[in-house]
Amino acid sequence: MDKITTNEIVTLDDNKEYYCFQALADGDKEYIYLVSTSQPVEVRFAEQRIVDGTLSVRILDDQAEKIHALELFKSKHPKK
Repeated sequence: MDKITTNEIVTLDDNKEYYCFQALADGDKEYIYLVSTSQPVEVRFAEQRIVDGTLSVRILDDQAEKIHALELFKSKHPKK
């Protein structure tokens, strides 16, 4: 199974559909920035990896880890 890529629409285990706004690597971790495709709009940050040939997506719950991921995504798209 392939990893989720930018601009891809996926359905996660919660049976909700998400648009992958961006994917990026940070060392040995790969984060994805997800936005739900239905109302109300939900934003999720997750870590993805391949484990034994299967895609594993872990939604970030830890506040410090979410802030770290947000800062990574912001650094890729600085304000003008």
